[in-house]
Amino acid sequence: MRHNTYDRVPEIGVPTLVIAGTEDKVVPMENSRILASRIPGAELITLEGIGHLLSVEAPEPVNKAIHDFLSRHPMTD
Repeated sequence: MRHNTYDRVPEIGVPTLVIAGTEDKVVPMENSRILASRIPGAELITLEGIGHLLSVEAPEPVNKAIHDFLSRHPMTD
């Protein structure tokens, strides 16, 4: 609760994917929207009807989103 990096988040300078479930009761959807809006160029994917355990509740769409994101942003040295 004391860890606060709100002011530093805009310093993130790498491609960033934020995935959130609309039914997440642990981290409200609005938090993910705020996070994605503060990271320059971040992509936000929302999964309708999915809760906090995204990769358990919706493994196929989560894996596809990550795969597609990484395909668009390959690692470089």
